[in-house]
Amino acid sequence: MSAAPGRARLLQAQEREAATEKVRLRQAENLAALNILLGGIAHNLANPLTAIGSFLAMLPEQWSTNERFREHDYPRVLQDVARVQEQIESLTRIAVTPELEVADPWKVQVLAAELRLYALGRAAEREISLDVQVDSPDATLIQSREVVKQIMIVLLDNACAFGAQGGRVEFQISGLAQAGDEALSFRVHDDGPGVADDATEKIFDPFYSTRKGGMGVGLFVGRQLARACGGELRLLDEKKGAFFELVMPLAPA
Repeated sequence: MSAAPGRARLLQAQEREAATEKVRLRQAENLAALNILLGGIAHNLANPLTAIGSFLAMLPEQWSTNERFREHDYPRVLQDVARVQEQIESLTRIAVTPELEVADPWKVQVLAAELRLYALGRAAEREISLDVQVDSPDATLIQSREVVKQIMIVLLDNACAFGAQGGRVEFQISGLAQAGDEALSFRVHDDGPGVADDATEKIFDPFYSTRKGGMGVGLFVGRQLARACGGELRLLDEKKGAFFELVMPLAPA
């Protein structure tokens, strides 16, 4: 009789260990796939950038002989180069720096303020008003702060790019109960055309994009990182605009 409780505790411990190992394996697989994907993208973009830079350096004489080059072509090429360089830096940060291990608990309110400032700058470019609501400023997370920030930047960038000119973007952080566990919900909602019905299953696929000049990796990267941290990134059903939600488990009190 006395041995039964001991066996039960042993079985529970083994089940917990197996579940933990399963999570670790999933995280390792997700991170490996993510790093391979992002490393390949960065490499493929870096090579043409080097060629473009060398090409432009050889053409200073165009300033005096080609008015179109001076006033149109050259500035456009420089903008393209700057945009691709920014994409490479962003991809490199995601692929290399974020640690997916459990971190010391940190409060959400500081990150919320940083994201608000970032989104204000992006929204101003298209005269979009930004509505920020933080209902759980004292909530704490143990996932990598940099990972959460990178995911939210993807969502805010998309909202400001696809939202209506002079429209509105809503950004909300609030508590959420799901399956009996406490979590934190980060929601971003724009008033643009939304996601077409035939695209709802594709938007999280790598290299799928409806954005001009887009690489089609932002949402894929975001979902992979969210899941590797025990969370989820999903598209919510909304009749107008695009409505995305990042859910992250809260740190134990």
